[in-house]
Amino acid sequence: MELFFLVTVFSIVVPIICGFFLAQLFRLIPYRLDEYAYRLDGLLGFSPSFVVGAYVSRYEWTRIVISFSYNSILLAFLIIFSFYLWKRSEEETFFLLRVFVLNLIFAVPIYMLVPVSGPVYAFHSFPFVAPNIVPHLVRLSGPPNGVPSIHMSTALLTMWFAWRWKTGKVLGALYAILTVLATLGTGQHYLVDLIVSIPYAATIYRLGRSPWIKTRPLREEKFEEAMQSP
Repeated sequence: MELFFLVTVFSIVVPIICGFFLAQLFRLIPYRLDEYAYRLDGLLGFSPSFVVGAYVSRYEWTRIVISFSYNSILLAFLIIFSFYLWKRSEEETFFLLRVFVLNLIFAVPIYMLVPVSGPVYAFHSFPFVAPNIVPHLVRLSGPPNGVPSIHMSTALLTMWFAWRWKTGKVLGALYAILTVLATLGTGQHYLVDLIVSIPYAATIYRLGRSPWIKTRPLREEKFEEAMQSP
């Protein structure tokens, strides 16, 4: 219970602090590659974000569902973390925690190298009119946190960690599908952002399992402390 409380506080406070400092850092990168990402999506013959965004905007209930799905990233993590804390070993729980922390950390340098904000920031006509453009760098004020989509990588990792249970497979897959619709429908991401998130999530999972990051189970630490105490 103490660990869950600490992780919950950490999950709420740290993103707020990091968001503030990242906002200051991102001001050093005023130009975005959004029009190139938009053009890559256009290779399909249409713009997925505009299509999904236009459909979502038609109905109140779809806007509510999509908004909730997009903003439930912290909730999804806390649910899967608490379930591992309850059902799985401490070693597996800390492995899950490592993976989700690395998921956030390693995205930052990629944001700096490939700054993309999302169609809602790049195109005033979103989601109703998909523009015909010649791609070039554009100056935007939106945060360059598009590639990779952390919402998508988090959904994929959540689905993967929940896959061992039948109910987890259904809920994990549903959450991943809703995340696809939410990230596109809100205009926060292009389809290419979500595609990049697949190998990114797989890489993060492998890094979390790497032998250079090891955490001893709490039971082992408590046992050693008990043996050393008078």
